[in-house]
Amino acid sequence: MKFQSAVTLFTLAFLSLPPLACMAGKGQVLVEVFESLPGKTDWPENYPEAETRFETSAFALFGLPHKYGPLGELRRYKGPILVRLSGEVYLESGSYTFLDRTNGKSRLFLNNTTLSEGEEVTASPNAHGHMRPSPDPDLPYVRGRLGTKDLFSKAQLESGNYSFTLECLIGYRKQAIPVYELLVAFKEGSDNSWRYLAPKEEDRVPLDLLNSTQLRNAQLEAFEALNREARDLAQKDIMAYWESRHKEARRYMDSLGPIASPALGINFNARNVIDQLLEAKITHHNATVGNEDDDGLFSEQVWPILKENCVSCHGNKAKGGLKLDSRAAALAGGESDYATIVPGEPDMSELMFRISTDDELDRMPSERDPLTAEQILILKQWIEGGAKWNLATKPVEIPEPLDDYSFLRRIYLDTVGLPPSPEEIKQYLNDRRKARRSQAVDRFLEDPRWADHWVSYWQDVLAENPSLMKPTLNNSGPFRYWIHESLADNKPMDQFVTELVSFQGDAYAGGAGGFRLATDNDSPMAEKAHVVGTAFLGINMKCARCHDAPYHSTTQKDLFSLAAMLNGDPVKVPDASTVPTTFFERIGGRQPLIQSNLVPGTVIDPQWPFADLIDARATSAKSFNKSSVELAWQITRPENRRFAKVMANRVWKRYFGYGFVEPAGDWEGNAASHPELLEFLAQEFTRSGYSLKHLSRLILNSAAYAREAIADTGNVPDNRFFEAPLRRRMSAEQLVDSLFQTTGVPFFTEELTLDVEGHWEPETFVNYGFPKRAWEIVSTSTERERASLSLPMVNEISTLMRVYGWRPNRAEPITDREVDANVLQPGVLANSSLVLWLTSLSNFSNLTTLALQAESPETLVDTLFLRILTRPPSAEEKSEFVALLSEGFTTRKAFEDWEFETTPWLPDVREVTWGNHLSVEANYYAAERVSEFQQGPAPTKALRTGWRERME
Repeated sequence: MKFQSAVTLFTLAFLSLPPLACMAGKGQVLVEVFESLPGKTDWPENYPEAETRFETSAFALFGLPHKYGPLGELRRYKGPILVRLSGEVYLESGSYTFLDRTNGKSRLFLNNTTLSEGEEVTASPNAHGHMRPSPDPDLPYVRGRLGTKDLFSKAQLESGNYSFTLECLIGYRKQAIPVYELLVAFKEGSDNSWRYLAPKEEDRVPLDLLNSTQLRNAQLEAFEALNREARDLAQKDIMAYWESRHKEARRYMDSLGPIASPALGINFNARNVIDQLLEAKITHHNATVGNEDDDGLFSEQVWPILKENCVSCHGNKAKGGLKLDSRAAALAGGESDYATIVPGEPDMSELMFRISTDDELDRMPSERDPLTAEQILILKQWIEGGAKWNLATKPVEIPEPLDDYSFLRRIYLDTVGLPPSPEEIKQYLNDRRKARRSQAVDRFLEDPRWADHWVSYWQDVLAENPSLMKPTLNNSGPFRYWIHESLADNKPMDQFVTELVSFQGDAYAGGAGGFRLATDNDSPMAEKAHVVGTAFLGINMKCARCHDAPYHSTTQKDLFSLAAMLNGDPVKVPDASTVPTTFFERIGGRQPLIQSNLVPGTVIDPQWPFADLIDARATSAKSFNKSSVELAWQITRPENRRFAKVMANRVWKRYFGYGFVEPAGDWEGNAASHPELLEFLAQEFTRSGYSLKHLSRLILNSAAYAREAIADTGNVPDNRFFEAPLRRRMSAEQLVDSLFQTTGVPFFTEELTLDVEGHWEPETFVNYGFPKRAWEIVSTSTERERASLSLPMVNEISTLMRVYGWRPNRAEPITDREVDANVLQPGVLANSSLVLWLTSLSNFSNLTTLALQAESPETLVDTLFLRILTRPPSAEEKSEFVALLSEGFTTRKAFEDWEFETTPWLPDVREVTWGNHLSVEANYYAAERVSEFQQGPAPTKALRTGWRERME
């Protein structure tokens, strides 16, 4: 940092002047961004039109709003850019010192006269730089972040209005556009109190860590509204196109006629179609369940054997013309001259011969371990008993409706991913309207947090797999921000798919272009074709990467045809995408289950490979200038009923715990449990303009959704009745977000970046900012695993999430995470530093305020149960915890007259970045930070130790 010489308005030397800035509104600071400037280090002679213009309250800038292209796609700012802050400020007469903080070539003007001018900040070209000296402990203002410089200037002023302008050139060479901290502050005379420069007196807050953090958070929140306005404006012209597409889809729906249903009396125009169709199957089942004398042999023993060993080939795939997914199909047999199953006659049944023969060429299942003697005996006994096929042996009992507390907790967690606060619970319970549940559903679907809850689902399904540092195998770009904005806008899902598969937007600015990336993969488009197939068509093509799938009808050519459509050009089959000839030599004369018909180097043209999914009555394909856009159309066109059904199935599974078709991403050979209901929801989804919220509203308003949860009855279509949702565990993201919500601690972590200076190009390091919800967390693991690169808080959050099913590496798409309990979960939840931080009664915790303000142990226990479990305590629970807190309750306050206020947690200014992390000082510094974090916050002194520990 350096001082300019002291000057007055009358003696300031004239230097180069900027063009006349646009005037800000009264009491505001105008921010303008000029892009693609011709000079890399010199001030432009002619300024272009500002690409971005907005107002803020002070001379402080902690980022930029998103930039959007003509289709509303996320784009990068094109450097070099010039950022200008300008505004009019009234100052009293006196001597002033000004501080301007920037990270590029900069200059500060006062009434068209230059106060200060500085060059760009030089960063280390590698990781061997040194840490900067420790700050003066008496520094009267918060230290600037790494990569910034502070310039000081003085002026003697008379009372009056003054025009200030700060300009900064950022982003030359191949750097990112790191607008992380641009500001102007001032102090008067000998007073050492530094404040932000602002037109309004109330906005001239101290230049300290607390106010800087609050100002940054408020500004970034304001950017979200600006982003929404910019997206709406950018997409205004294309919305007419999508509306015409949706009208065409509705016309096609009208042409389909009524839904055929064996369940008589279903009124598909009624509001409760979902419950009618569910109850029809339950009623039919309960009326027939006792007709067959089945002691559970088939459902509990026979079907699991057939499902595991036979149905993959003899389900929808019907190898040899044989299907074993229903009794009728099994009795009908296949192409063999022998009956597959003869009820009562196992010795006459071809099935028994095939599973018990010693001849490897005839034995089934082929290419698998033979059935055990016990499994063979079970099948023999079943056929001897008449081959009865009864999957459900007991009547279905309808669970009780949820009470208000339970319903509120479920709807909150299912829509916004958080439990309700005590205030929200009270608001709901005080609503006496009969339709309060449906009105609550409408309110939650419009809650901005709806998008936060859905992002992690699509991150899994679409294999969004960004990296904190240099990419490794199958890393994608961070297209999470496009997912979030799409959900926040309730973007039609046909438009969502189109933007995704045509890779709209910048790969490193958060756009759908990030989906295109699959780093270190020899055929990235084949990888993405598999993702698209499972996500939107229910077609699993993972095996087809190297050979025709053994248990699916898809071929290797199908996968690479889809890959070529995504690529926009023909693709070559890589060397690794084949089965070595030695494999076929090893199996001798046996017929292999797999075939590999494409040799490496084969060129595959872009072509839609799934014509059988399209209604035969559909008109011929439209003309497209990009095969990726044609692919999106083929997937989402209304004549392709698979897309709408897959989406309806995914949303249903999201709320009920399992789908009509399982698994959700692999439909082949898997029948729908409720085909009429699936068709109804798919048609509703299409008619609504492919709206996830419309589909959710239908499901969440059903009586079945609002019943007490049930246990899983198995992954068998005939055994699924959906009389109520499954009992589900909270997701990793729900758990972490709820921990912060219920303890009243705002979500906090370090800034998610290893390049604090913003020196490196985004292709190498992406800055993910300060997360506000768990879906924003990125894995911090690196191939170097150096202590100096540690982010302790992020590490703690990601560790807890991992043991609850979150994947730090999403190289493969999935729908279902591992949700079974494991031995690590209680240990991490009870002893992790994160939970220690959140449950400690420290000055950071809202629980401390709650404990100090409680009127009695009884009200404190009631409030805690509402906050954490969304219900009142039982009599036994209340008695136990009141007894624990009653001792010392009246004397719990250490200082009766202390007006306690919660202190927000504030992240330290980061001193380690990629450019200096190899230094010895960096390792020591980082180790100290980790140790401090693991110790957790100091307990508050406002409460006496004994009572506080019992409360904790």
